[in-house]
Amino acid sequence: MAKKTTEKDVLIVRDEKTGELSVVAGLDADGSPKRTPAKAENAQSFLQFDRHGDVLDNFFKNFFRQCKEPSRFGFYRVAADQADKLMEVMKDLLKDPEANKELLAPHKVDTSGYEKQVKEEQTAGKTEQKQEEQ
Repeated sequence: MAKKTTEKDVLIVRDEKTGELSVVAGLDADGSPKRTPAKAENAQSFLQFDRHGDVLDNFFKNFFRQCKEPSRFGFYRVAADQADKLMEVMKDLLKDPEANKELLAPHKVDTSGYEKQVKEEQTAGKTEQKQEEQ
């Protein structure tokens, strides 16, 4: 019987203020990404997800609800089993993200939809709250 394998990805985050690149290990109490170096010995703490699952949707919705400064971070997807090797390549490419836009595009996670959805939910919640107060 053939062993069924699930393709896993990890999420790489770049701090847009410092340029620091690391692998996401979860969310800190303040809603910012909990980060860890992309080294094989840290692989157990990486936030891994099924390439075809919706765990990523949940992560980004929570991230935009909780993080006080979400635009500070840029997110990229890479294969979980190659994260330690690809981190150096990503660091080099992200030294000049505009010049390397085409190479980064397949890895860049477009978070604009999540951000918009959370803003709409928050606006709707405030509108409902005002109506209840009246």
